[in-house]
Amino acid sequence: MHNVEFPLPSWPATPGPNAGAAPQRASEDLRDVFRAVSVEDAVFFELAVGGPRSAQPEPLRPRTDRGSVLHVYVMVTGSCRATMAAEPAQVLEAGDVLLLRGTETNFEAPSAGAELIAGVLICAATTIEPLLQTLPRVIHLPRAPDARFEALARLAVHESSARSAGGACALSCLSELFVIDVVRRYWAASPPTEPAWLGLRHDSVRRVLTQIHDRPAHDWSLEELARAGGMSRSVLSERFTEALGVPPMQYVSQRRMRLAAGLLASTSLSLAEIATRVGYGSEAALSRAYKRCVGVPPAEWRRGSRAGQELRPVA
Repeated sequence: MHNVEFPLPSWPATPGPNAGAAPQRASEDLRDVFRAVSVEDAVFFELAVGGPRSAQPEPLRPRTDRGSVLHVYVMVTGSCRATMAAEPAQVLEAGDVLLLRGTETNFEAPSAGAELIAGVLICAATTIEPLLQTLPRVIHLPRAPDARFEALARLAVHESSARSAGGACALSCLSELFVIDVVRRYWAASPPTEPAWLGLRHDSVRRVLTQIHDRPAHDWSLEELARAGGMSRSVLSERFTEALGVPPMQYVSQRRMRLAAGLLASTSLSLAEIATRVGYGSEAALSRAYKRCVGVPPAEWRRGSRAGQELRPVA
């Protein structure tokens, strides 16, 4: 592999063909969505593919069994064919980017000279899974008009191999920025006929989402959410379900469960304190809801998370 200089390019906004479909303030409502992209461990490396042989990167072992695994690839030179289990094959040209969720990949090139940069990312499952569920399992972005993804990937390769002070933190930040930019590009390019990504193309649904995210512990009712969105309960239910795949009150419950899971895994707060923070009046009410949603009581889930056991992800 060759060594290259990798100055970061300027990154102007690159709106997609339907960029006008969402108001400008939609980016503000994305703050919670993108904060959910939390990379706990990552490795980037260069990968050569040529001739009849295929190459498959060694997977990175996550620090816990609860991480969500993402694979990212940037085609640097040449072209190749990527095959994945239960997914259509993808032909990659120089500059293309591929993002996969938990899917093993093989690469084949007709001749020598095909080079990729590969990355394996371990993300916090309790925060990123809701975002991943809104995306296809495979995202293929054609060549960008700038070298932003290759620049990020080369910086990540450098941090993966340098093992310098602060390298792990820098690598996590670079990985998160890479994923966020892929998602932004995908969303900007998605046709207006697709369901609105996270409801952001519906002003009314976006307003409801903002209320739920800003005040998860509030005792929401469908009627109050409908008033916040300026529509009837039936219209809210129809639009919200179309955009996010679940009715609004079910989304409220899922949002609370994800917050509770994060607090259980990362803090020493008591169950009563967590119940108050996520909108349940008592420890008993939280335990009932958590067991119904996740399958085990929160105390048991917390013990399992600290022991590194493989746990059912929070819906």
